[in-house]
Amino acid sequence: MAIISLNDYSLVSASSAGTKAKKLALLKAKGFEVADGFVMTDVLSLFNFTKAQIDEFVSNLSLLETIKKDDIETMKEISKKITGIFENVNIKGTSQDELFKYYEDIFIDRQIDGVSDQIKDLISTGRDKSVIVRPTVFYKNNEENSKYSFSIFSSKDKIWKSQLLDAIKQVMVSYFSPYALFYYQTHSIIAKEINFSVLVQQHLLVSSRGSFSLKNPDMEEEKIILETKIQDDSLNIKHIPVDSFSDVENSLSPDEKSIILISTKVCSAVQSHDIIVDWIISKEKVHISNIRKLTFSDDETINRQIDAMANCSRNFTEGNILACKKFGTDMLFLYPKAQAIILQNEGLLSYAGELAREMKKRFIGRMGCLSNKIEADEIDGKKLLIENSKITIEQENSIEENFFNMKSIASDHETQENFFSKVLIKIPFNLDSNAVECLNERADRYENMFLIEKIAADGNSQHNYSFNYKDYYSNTQGDNENGHDAIRDLRIKELFVYKDNDATKINQMLGENLQINHYAQFNGLKELILFDFTNEITPQYIFINTKAVLDELANENLSGQNVIKIANLFKKFTIKAKAANKKLIIGLVLTEEGKCILKETLFYADYLLVNHENLDEFEKIQNIIKKYEQRFVFEYIKKQCMGREANTDPK
Repeated sequence: MAIISLNDYSLVSASSAGTKAKKLALLKAKGFEVADGFVMTDVLSLFNFTKAQIDEFVSNLSLLETIKKDDIETMKEISKKITGIFENVNIKGTSQDELFKYYEDIFIDRQIDGVSDQIKDLISTGRDKSVIVRPTVFYKNNEENSKYSFSIFSSKDKIWKSQLLDAIKQVMVSYFSPYALFYYQTHSIIAKEINFSVLVQQHLLVSSRGSFSLKNPDMEEEKIILETKIQDDSLNIKHIPVDSFSDVENSLSPDEKSIILISTKVCSAVQSHDIIVDWIISKEKVHISNIRKLTFSDDETINRQIDAMANCSRNFTEGNILACKKFGTDMLFLYPKAQAIILQNEGLLSYAGELAREMKKRFIGRMGCLSNKIEADEIDGKKLLIENSKITIEQENSIEENFFNMKSIASDHETQENFFSKVLIKIPFNLDSNAVECLNERADRYENMFLIEKIAADGNSQHNYSFNYKDYYSNTQGDNENGHDAIRDLRIKELFVYKDNDATKINQMLGENLQINHYAQFNGLKELILFDFTNEITPQYIFINTKAVLDELANENLSGQNVIKIANLFKKFTIKAKAANKKLIIGLVLTEEGKCILKETLFYADYLLVNHENLDEFEKIQNIIKKYEQRFVFEYIKKQCMGREANTDPK
């Protein structure tokens, strides 16, 4: 552990103290207003851990590397255990003495460093001797090139000397909060390869604070962005094209002019325009509080059309647009599941915006809400269409809404039955009695609740492919202690049996003599995508195994754009298959990628195949799936009507 004053720029190393401390020390050396303070490196070495505590700490970090990215409950357990370790350790005595010395030095002018401690105490008596304790996290030996902001930790403000040690411990615990662990997992960051430092600076009386950048993170265009929060937490934002600054300069306040001038000089001092300058105003002076690397949105994120329901965090479900007034740490868990994030009282330069861009999520802040004249409260529960910078609210009485309600002559129950009639539930032969009871409770909802059972790969079992399940079990299976009695009690109309991976090539399945290279994009995936369901020569049923395809794509590290391409290929294939009078079964995967494929193929599907253990999750999104189908029909009808209008003789 080392403690280094921000006044000693030559001693502050980015590899041990972090870029935040290094750049603040640089700016301080160049004469910018930066609050006095010091940085502590390798903070873990401050604490008097026992060997058993170290082993437990390392064990929990190792466990983190083995869990899934969305296993939040396990992350909470790991966080709880690590928090317990820190609750039972203290900062070493010798380190305490050194910390308090540097703490006191913050409040003494450097010109009187040589005087006695008694005189220093006398001089500092009556001053506001409080500090802000700030986290600094970065990759070991790779801080300058780190692409992650680690914008998830909160500082401890207005900390007095008696509270300093506890505040440092609290900051350390925050490095292993469930939110921090979730952030690490989301970005595949290995916690054991992170440096943890702590920055302590003098607390300043702040009248306003904000952020500045010379570039728009959504467009990478040169634009002055000034975001200001005043004491009542209201947000004022200005976006000024660089070449138009002289036209608006006279309309700016003296503070705004000073911030823009000083922040521009900061960009020159650190030799980069791809940064965010965080500033505060204290006693009518502009102080620099942080320098952050500016994260840009990629073209795919900005240009992607988003059509989804907007909901606040308490009503949010996967696939929604997250729409709230301002950012709360709990929202971090929802970010990966959101189609887009709308935060009315946050700016593009906010930590909330930075986190969204890192996750390749479309972020719309204060300016986007103002230009589209929307309020977070008003769009909660409404359907939005986001196209580039334009946000359209689907009106209740729109043509589309009327179309979606065309089935109002039928009861909701009838509509639900029509939807569920497309569902096949995949059930293993050894289904236990609890699962059977659960499925029987749902049986009335599913008109075609089929049991799907694999035939042995050796092909010894030869049966018709659709028949009464009781006959099937009584004639071919006999008694089976592992599940037969439970299966017999299940109310199922019919039984489909399919051979496991007895698939043929696409040209065989379509009954054509085309070569497989006609679908070159499927090469290597054909065994995963299409399976012969009923007849080896002229199959009547074709199954698209969405999960297997997405697993294969994940192994190839292909982007979301490739998923869209695959979805379009599926669409072309399904159209061709339907023309050949085939029945299509689409395997349902309840992820964003799975929904992308489903959206393109759903209208052509005869059935959706759902694993019985996924029924609860499936039923939560049934309205979304119905909307996909309804929207497809609506777009088709609209195109047909427009085509007729275009061909109508005006006479």
